[in-house]
Amino acid sequence: MAHSHVHIQEISLSVDEDHARVPIHWAALHHTTEWKALSFVRVKPTWIEPKLYPALSAHPLLASSLLLLKSPDWRTTLAIFPVGTLAANHDLIVDNTDSGAHVFGNARRVIPGKDEKVFVVCVSATGRAVEREVVKRAVEEGRRLVGGRPKVEDSSEFWDSLGICTYESYGGGSAPFRRPTKQLLLDLVPSFPIKHYLIDDGWQDVPGRKLFSFHEWAGMTAPMSEVVSALKDKGAHEVGVWVTMQGYWLGIHPDSPLKSRYDCKAHPVARWGQPRGGVNVPLKKGDGEQWFPSPEKAGQFWEDWFSEMKSWGITFVKCDNQADYDQITSPTAAHVQQAMWSGMLAAAEKVFGGTDRIIMCMSHNERMLNGPGGLDVDRPPGNLVFRNSDDFNLGYSEAHQDFILNNTYQTILTGHLSLIPDFDMFASNPPGHLPLYHALLRCLSPGPFLLSDTPDVETDQALLARMKGRDKSGEERAVKTTGAAMALSRRWFWDNLQGEKDGPALFARVNVPEAHGALIGAWNIRKTASGSWARDHLTKEDVEDALGVNELEGEYVAYSQGLSSGNKGRVEVFSAKDHRKMEIHLGKGECEGIILARVWDFGGKKLAVVGMLDKLAPLAGVQVEGVKDGQLVVKTKFACERLTVLHIGPRTDVSVSVSVDGQGARSVAVDELGEVVRAISVKVDGSAQVLGEKTGPPDGWELRIDVEAAQ
Repeated sequence: MAHSHVHIQEISLSVDEDHARVPIHWAALHHTTEWKALSFVRVKPTWIEPKLYPALSAHPLLASSLLLLKSPDWRTTLAIFPVGTLAANHDLIVDNTDSGAHVFGNARRVIPGKDEKVFVVCVSATGRAVEREVVKRAVEEGRRLVGGRPKVEDSSEFWDSLGICTYESYGGGSAPFRRPTKQLLLDLVPSFPIKHYLIDDGWQDVPGRKLFSFHEWAGMTAPMSEVVSALKDKGAHEVGVWVTMQGYWLGIHPDSPLKSRYDCKAHPVARWGQPRGGVNVPLKKGDGEQWFPSPEKAGQFWEDWFSEMKSWGITFVKCDNQADYDQITSPTAAHVQQAMWSGMLAAAEKVFGGTDRIIMCMSHNERMLNGPGGLDVDRPPGNLVFRNSDDFNLGYSEAHQDFILNNTYQTILTGHLSLIPDFDMFASNPPGHLPLYHALLRCLSPGPFLLSDTPDVETDQALLARMKGRDKSGEERAVKTTGAAMALSRRWFWDNLQGEKDGPALFARVNVPEAHGALIGAWNIRKTASGSWARDHLTKEDVEDALGVNELEGEYVAYSQGLSSGNKGRVEVFSAKDHRKMEIHLGKGECEGIILARVWDFGGKKLAVVGMLDKLAPLAGVQVEGVKDGQLVVKTKFACERLTVLHIGPRTDVSVSVSVDGQGARSVAVDELGEVVRAISVKVDGSAQVLGEKTGPPDGWELRIDVEAAQ
């Protein structure tokens, strides 16, 4: 029988303590040395990644933001989640000794002057239904302990359309890296409509990689106000700039007038190569120093800089290298880091109108994942846009496979925090960048859509058309889910996803309750050089995990979108009483989308809404209202070529009735998919003619579908 238990341990820092490493006293941890471990470890100064270890005893000496343990009989999962505050950072350390593996809470003071306390939330879960919720429960307990605000569904429309990022275009193809000029930036505006234009690094006044002023570098050929105005004249609606937390990697220039204006102080820099997150306290000092504003001036620094940007027409920023800020090692360094972080968010809200106008990048640390950032406390309220993983297209052999793995596993944690996971930019070409492989992931996320196509490639407009659609106002929007793809919970501890032989695929899900369904992305992430296939099957348990239910009630259809060579139009009907499976076979670099949809059984007929099959996220913006007056009622936010409903029943002649906003549908196609399934596809016309008709709901189209046996 499923059951769950919560244990909370408090760790105190007295006013004269800066660091406390305390063993976790939890009976459930006894004899777990050989349990399998999934740990979210700080593998680089700026990135925390989910890593699977064959046993807790194999855990490296790296800071962890979440530790999950799986019992050898696979019946029980333990979650250990460290909770910090604005005044004290907190993560976990695993120490392996002759007596076994021991887990410690690792608390470090940030703000001086008073006693502080942090917490360790421990949750045990036995049974699949409660194991699925184990991380969510740990995070919610953490919020409660520190007074964090509940996670809210993101309501921002700022990131609802396609944009571009210029970074790869500065050195795209065979061209050497170039710093941006006005003309280069104008040349990079695409011929197709975009909303966001992100000016990436190189634009700043940074002699010696240190920030000298708030203005552009001398080679820009025009002031930033003129550059931004020209970009908007050419079609960019929102223009943003890339900055770093430290000015430009190495702090404020000591000869800059900013030094005295913001009371900047010099801080020694740590020796390179040391693990971060409090593994070594203090960090060993290296050579050199960096200058930063004092804690008292940090907020004014950001407000002045953002105000200057706003005067140019800038409306959003991407702030990079945030977690590497802890390389400074003075007695006041931790307070400086916190003050700069808090000041940046306060300034973003005050100047730009919301914290959704700032992309938090290279910001993987305890403040974001275990403290005020993710738990929404002691900062401006709302969800922060959070770069979920290391960069897209890093250039090594398994970069694309690792990218999918890291992002869909990272959301096991970040999907429950007050964050909007950002899966980074992507490219629609060349084919070697696996455009469809990445595009599917981007559509299963509420984060930004930033295209990184370089000038030497032709943008794949057909792919982009599957990622966007027109709403009823005629505006082109991104077609994406409101939740972020998360690895299926029953598969979290599978350690054979990246082998050199044929084996299972990676499955990640997004629940879409308003459509009474879910979307599953499946990727072959096996070793590239091996050419191995992912050979897998979707089970009833996978379907239940994706839908977030303990047991299926009624029937659900699983339908494959046909994104890969051998999986087009696969259909399976799942129910509690049957243990069916749907096979999925993916070749090298392939992915597949699987739609889960409730079967509506009424009047002797069965219908299931599988959504917009010309889009990569077919259920995004789709609302199934149920049966009214003997018809299935469906609303869609987007116009599309094919909104499809499956009819399940014997192969006989049928009469199909479909209306769109009370008018007979202009284009209806019926295709037989097998002995008992047929697809009814309707074109929801987004043309100007139909858009001008004042019928139906203002925020979308209403469809009514009925099927009767032909007379």
